[in-house]
Amino acid sequence: MKKQQKENRYTPVYYKKGQTSNVSDSRMASKKLWTIVVLCLALISAIVASLCVALYEEVIPQNITSTAPTSDSSSLKISNADFKYTYANGENLKYPLVATDWTVKSTSSPNSVSMGVVDTSDWNKVVADLSANNILAENEKSNPEYPNYDNATGFDSQNSRIYMIKKESLVENEAATLISKSISVNSGDYMKISVWVKTYNVKGNGAFIALKNSSSGTASSNYYIIYHITESTATVTNNGWARYDFYVEGNKTSSKTLYLELGLGRKLSTNNVTESASGLIYFGGIEAESISRGAYNAHEQKTLDVSKNYLSYSFYSDELNVTLADWSKKDISNKENKEIDSVIYEKISYRQYEDLVGESNMPFNYDATTSEGDNLFIYTVNNNSTVKFEKFAVNPPAIDKCYRLSMWIRTDVVPTNGAYVYLNAYDKDGNFVKDYTNHFAKIQTSTDIENDTYNGWAEYQFYIQPNETDIYYFELEVSLGVRGNSTSNANDIIYLTEISLYELEQHEYYSVSSSDNVSTVSLKSTITPSDTIANGSFNTTNTSAETTSYPVAPSDWQMIFAGSKNIVEEYSERNLAPNRSSAFWPKTNTDNPEEVYSSIGGIIYQAQDTTIYNTYGILSTDFTGYADDDAHSLLMIYNNQYTACGYKSTAMTLTANSYYRISVVAKGIENAIPYVYLTNGATKVICASNDSTTNEFKSSTYAEIDKNIANGWVRYYFYVATGDSDQTFYLELWNGKRDATSSAGYAQGTVLFDQAECVLLDDTTENSDGVSEEYSNLFVVEEGASQAYAYMQNTNADIEKIYNEQQKVFSNANNLYVVDYRYNDVTVENDFNRIYEYSTKVRNLEKELSASDDKSELNAMMTTLETMVSDFNSKHYSEATEGAYYIDWESNKETISGFRTYLNSIKNSSTEEEDTEEESTTEPVDWIVVSSLIVTVAMLVALVAIIIRKFASNHKKRVEFENNYQQTANDYYNAYIRMTSTLKSINKKQLVLQYIDEDGKYTLKEYWTPQKG
Repeated sequence: MKKQQKENRYTPVYYKKGQTSNVSDSRMASKKLWTIVVLCLALISAIVASLCVALYEEVIPQNITSTAPTSDSSSLKISNADFKYTYANGENLKYPLVATDWTVKSTSSPNSVSMGVVDTSDWNKVVADLSANNILAENEKSNPEYPNYDNATGFDSQNSRIYMIKKESLVENEAATLISKSISVNSGDYMKISVWVKTYNVKGNGAFIALKNSSSGTASSNYYIIYHITESTATVTNNGWARYDFYVEGNKTSSKTLYLELGLGRKLSTNNVTESASGLIYFGGIEAESISRGAYNAHEQKTLDVSKNYLSYSFYSDELNVTLADWSKKDISNKENKEIDSVIYEKISYRQYEDLVGESNMPFNYDATTSEGDNLFIYTVNNNSTVKFEKFAVNPPAIDKCYRLSMWIRTDVVPTNGAYVYLNAYDKDGNFVKDYTNHFAKIQTSTDIENDTYNGWAEYQFYIQPNETDIYYFELEVSLGVRGNSTSNANDIIYLTEISLYELEQHEYYSVSSSDNVSTVSLKSTITPSDTIANGSFNTTNTSAETTSYPVAPSDWQMIFAGSKNIVEEYSERNLAPNRSSAFWPKTNTDNPEEVYSSIGGIIYQAQDTTIYNTYGILSTDFTGYADDDAHSLLMIYNNQYTACGYKSTAMTLTANSYYRISVVAKGIENAIPYVYLTNGATKVICASNDSTTNEFKSSTYAEIDKNIANGWVRYYFYVATGDSDQTFYLELWNGKRDATSSAGYAQGTVLFDQAECVLLDDTTENSDGVSEEYSNLFVVEEGASQAYAYMQNTNADIEKIYNEQQKVFSNANNLYVVDYRYNDVTVENDFNRIYEYSTKVRNLEKELSASDDKSELNAMMTTLETMVSDFNSKHYSEATEGAYYIDWESNKETISGFRTYLNSIKNSSTEEEDTEEESTTEPVDWIVVSSLIVTVAMLVALVAIIIRKFASNHKKRVEFENNYQQTANDYYNAYIRMTSTLKSINKKQLVLQYIDEDGKYTLKEYWTPQKG
């Protein structure tokens, strides 16, 4: 009982009754909550900051050249011709605006020239912006309005923007122009380009509109045609606006590009000519539209007529070509049926045709206002007839003139019929050649005459390229329906006119593509001995060459000179061979010797005029001194002066572990010597061959072909055995030495080359152990012959040895060279295996020998093995004494058995490493991310430590408080007992127990009443 009472006395009341101290606990909980919130916010901020640092990418400032929008685009033939797409120049919404897709060229200061787009529908704003900069004078502030195509009042609400150029008189001699983006004119198309112009007080002769071939050129040659705007030409037709038109004819065979230029003042780079102008000019209503050929012909005007505001320009004019005699002017005749000529065809004049058909625009070139329409004729074909022209000749060679045979046709036939046009080919003996005969079938006129580009007519063209050696004849034949089997109606008719035959340069022929209206006929019989060397027969010319007056550049071969940057390691201009190359410079010029060309190269044909190649010392017999292909062409290099010039082939890639034969026939005229090289296409020469006057090697392959080789022609040979990797070579043919740096290596005169080829030798058999027999025979000494008469000299080349460098294999013949990459073009593992296999041979020999046998062979093999190891280490470990396959000979040479065991351990170790080792790519360390992560982790650790320390401190204080509280209560109780033991009586009183923590935040009180006794 006393014990229970004692416990009750010493137990705080709020513990005993299950109560809590609301004030103290809520304060503590609130403070803990705010602490946690602050710590969380700090943690989140640290993480966000770390991520921002880690993910931040530095923005590198760019050179901003324009603020023009890039999302919009114009679909007009002249991009943004209506000036719809603009942007502000520096200040937003300030006129004048900058036009996208147009380029401004101004040589004047911005204060003196103002250029840009203004809007006639926003004219008050335009005047305000321009007046703020004193751009417009008082008499220039009225709205120019927009040119209206229907001559109605007011401007077109759909198109209201125009381009303004204002130039002060004080900069009258400067230029301010606006240039469009490129305008494409397709082949055979016709286009009309219109520009409306309005001027205010324009002075000088520099206000103009022009068509150019360049967006930046300022030379007179950069202008196709130019329209100067003067008072006499600016005929006002629409509210002060005048329209100017350009009629453009496209090229016959290829698309062309032009640029529209608008200007006020023009400064030409040619002779520094200036066309000055000043004043205010507006350009607007710019359009480009397709038109018919008849419309173009009706407006063809190359020189300005003040009564007409238009000019014409043609990218292709038949007047530029030379007509072959008067072939196209002859009457059509049918020699087999002379008596019915009048029935077969009729001739009607242009004028009669116009009256008959009722067309005002004809697709032919003639002046309808003169009597020319009565003197030009259209042929008609009907009644199942066949009309033939007389034959015309196509002369060789292929690099001479090509031909274009063209005619315009219109038909009036029932749908099941049509016109047939044949180009019949005949050889020199008059035999019909079917393979070269082409035709157009079932030609019918378009039914939409009104919108047809050619007003119902169509042009049909045959393009013909000559043969290399033989002459051919061609005949034009036209029939209603299939010839000899026509079912045409009696009223069917073919109209045929402008039948012409023209000479073309060869590059024009190559620019043509066959289509429904174009047919190409090539008589060339090009033969290429090998595909590995492109154009090795030298009968394919460079199709971009625009003249054939001198040897034409071969395709796939590059002309180079000694000392050029791409073939010498240390380039010096002083070591560059003379390399002026032009047939238009004289061969001799005493007054200006520097103008004498040094070298000319290119393809020459036997069928050419002999005066062409006689100029270079070449005779007709030079084409017959060897077995040529059907082309009878060759590569010539003529050095007029002492120089060194050559031609480099395209790359030849030779497959690994294969055998090849590379050959070329060559000849030097008089004292000139041909040089032949195999190179890497740059500074390295693999091998070189020249001067094959003695000990000529003749392959069995060419024994029959070259049996009649004569007149100084020699075949040069390179044999190549590739190793474990592909090899790439270039064949170079030179007149003069490739490495010449002075006149000592230069040459003068002519060298000739032909039949350059590279052939894979696939004559391997089981007995030859995978080696080409032709290649192996190079090293075979025929029975009874001395080594001196073998094809190849003695060599220390041994496939079982290891070499640091390519092994030269020397020949007894000056025109034969061999390159064998099997000796050195191998991997370290393969070289190691060769040593391993040779050590096996040594070990086997050692086992076979007894103690009393002669050991000389074994010792020699051991010496060879030691040499192989030394070569191996110096080749693969030249500066190292360890490695996966490194062989330590000194530590393992005591016995061949021990050495074998040592090699076997290396081999097995390397194999295991190769099997287990995987290639892995290691991403570069991003130190920004790493540092950010380190900072984040450090902050987290610090925050966790603070939290732990804070709560541990509070827990400790709580424990101390409770312990102190209990101790204090015990002390009071003991004091009370002592008091009661001395006092005989005591009044009922309350004893107060109070504890206040150190900082005064917590105050705990308990009131209790001690019991008597």
